[in-house]
Amino acid sequence: MTSAKENIKISTDNGVTGIDIALIKGTEAVILNFTNLSKAVLCVNKNAPMIVEFGDGTKTTLVNPTDLNCNGRFACFLGENLGNVKDLELLKLKKIKKVTIEYTDTENGAIKKNLSVFTFNDAQADKFMKTIQCLSNL
Repeated sequence: MTSAKENIKISTDNGVTGIDIALIKGTEAVILNFTNLSKAVLCVNKNAPMIVEFGDGTKTTLVNPTDLNCNGRFACFLGENLGNVKDLELLKLKKIKKVTIEYTDTENGAIKKNLSVFTFNDAQADKFMKTIQCLSNL
């Protein structure tokens, strides 16, 4: 496995809230780990969606294939053998404007969905795109 030299933080308050993105190249996939920086307990269900909106207004939806976790981590595996190479190509070619991640919680015994939006500035979007390009070419 190969990882990016440093994670990308998307935060407007010096890392108190926002997300920390780790980018890793495995043997057959590029792995994206989006970890919520908030101290609150945030759960991500298996197959929870993350909507990625690009600067040109187009969108794609990625899903968390891992089991339920309540550590605020949304993971995504992208690669040809996983059937989502088109999403990987979009991430290599387009700058991200924002991502919206679905978290769940329980309220009065019922599951409540919560959408959190994280907006990238131009430098963060550029760094993310260039890192994906680099890792996917290994």
